[in-house]
Amino acid sequence: MKRKKKVFSVNDKLRVRKSYYTFTKEYPQGFVRIQRSKRRINKKQIRRGLLYALCFVILLCISYFAVSLGLEISYKPIDNTAQNEIHSSAYTVLSEQGVKALYVPYTRLGDENYLRNAAKQVQKKNGNSVVIDFKTKEGKLVYSSLQENAVAGKCALYDNDTVRRALDIFDNAGLAVIARIYCFEDSCVAMANSSLAVKYMNTDVNWLDGSDEKGGKPWLNPYSKEVRNYLTGIVREISSFGVGAFMLESMQFPDGENTSGATYPGEKDKAKRNAALMNITNQIKNALPENALLIFSQSASDCVSINEDIYFGSMAELPVYAVAADTRERPLSVAVDKKTDYVSILSMYSAAAAQYPGKKIIPLVDVSEYSYSYFRSMKKSGFDSFILYSETGEY
Repeated sequence: MKRKKKVFSVNDKLRVRKSYYTFTKEYPQGFVRIQRSKRRINKKQIRRGLLYALCFVILLCISYFAVSLGLEISYKPIDNTAQNEIHSSAYTVLSEQGVKALYVPYTRLGDENYLRNAAKQVQKKNGNSVVIDFKTKEGKLVYSSLQENAVAGKCALYDNDTVRRALDIFDNAGLAVIARIYCFEDSCVAMANSSLAVKYMNTDVNWLDGSDEKGGKPWLNPYSKEVRNYLTGIVREISSFGVGAFMLESMQFPDGENTSGATYPGEKDKAKRNAALMNITNQIKNALPENALLIFSQSASDCVSINEDIYFGSMAELPVYAVAADTRERPLSVAVDKKTDYVSILSMYSAAAAQYPGKKIIPLVDVSEYSYSYFRSMKKSGFDSFILYSETGEY
């Protein structure tokens, strides 16, 4: 028996399908209104919205932890033990063989091609290190410090990753980095926090090392505990990059116009000014790893004879490895015989060695004024260290 084919009516079709679309075959033309299950659509929208919200929260959390981790990596100090393992060889060479360095301008720190060429120049000249201003004469820092006063003064010049890339270039070349730090000569912090500055005649007015017309700048107060802690914090931060040698510039009381009008909040006895400089140098020394090298920098003239106006006594007891004698302010006289002897070199550095017994003397020499015969004469005179200086960084 053949089964009859069941014929569906329009009403039957309506019962079979709960909704109709214009592109379906069952859509009854003209007299049936399209019906949708609003409840089902709303559930889908809710689920989709919750999914989007969850994804957004997850993305937000990932971004937060990524940024936090990046900042932690950027600023987290390197463990001293690991730092010594990585960089000890280069700094051992400095202590055993003396400093043979080229000055690298901080303005070129972001130029990796230049830095690689500079490393090659050091090697060609049988050097073992470079000197870089980590804290400039204006108080600017070549990295992003976490120190409150540095942040307030907007002292940072580069981000920390730029500094690390630069240090890696010299480290890979087997060269040590000597961080030059201008201590109390610092207009950046002195203007950002006036309470830390040297004052004029016991007033609230900042003392300047020259007139406004001549670009006079304020200095930091050596008697300020906050200033001493700031400098100590700076060397700790720089040390965390793996730098193991520091050259202290302007570790002195200020000089310039009208120094008689300079007063120092917290000072009780003028006779103890020399001791104040000793104390801050000792504090910096104690903040560094045991094997770090500390270099005291001053003009060649001051190396030969004590400048009572800025040091107020001998600096021979400073806890430093060496003394850098800047010859740029004291040009040497013409040699008797350019090939074999520089009379003024021998006399000046012999006097400096007598002034600082037991400490290595490192002349800082301008490359534009002196030739290789200068260094040959120095070596014959017993001075095996040097810092070759070029303001532009070209040698």
